[in-house]
Amino acid sequence: MDFLNGGELFFHLRKETKFSERRACFYAAQLVEAIRCLHSNGVIYRDLKPENVLLDSDGNLKVTDFGLSKQGIETDKEGEKTFSFCGTPEYLAPEIISGVGHDKGVDWWSLVSCFCYCRVLCCTKCSVDGRPTTSQKTGSKCLRTYWINLWK
Repeated sequence: MDFLNGGELFFHLRKETKFSERRACFYAAQLVEAIRCLHSNGVIYRDLKPENVLLDSDGNLKVTDFGLSKQGIETDKEGEKTFSFCGTPEYLAPEIISGVGHDKGVDWWSLVSCFCYCRVLCCTKCSVDGRPTTSQKTGSKCLRTYWINLWK
């Protein structure tokens, strides 16, 4: 692995609270390409979070920690699912929580619902009911709870 001296994306989020729209779009585009590449090679990542994304000296992202990844899944095959319960609680997709089986969609859910919306764009300090709070840990719960309730 290359030496990545830019630190974790999590560090930068905590320091700046939220990113500018331009910076958030830049990071989101890089993560979209990373997930697309993983899926095209039969890998479901399943643990996308700012702590697992490192920056190089130029500000480009690298996804790390493939310990929870699933290989050998034909990501384009309809009905191909895995049933492992794994991931970081704040970023789990509803289908992982409910145990109905999941596919590559869990990576897109983590990117869009939790990572982009709650952590990067606008909602780093909201609670389950959307009111401001001082807890950084509840950042993704606002939208996550909404989606879980829709899934039921």
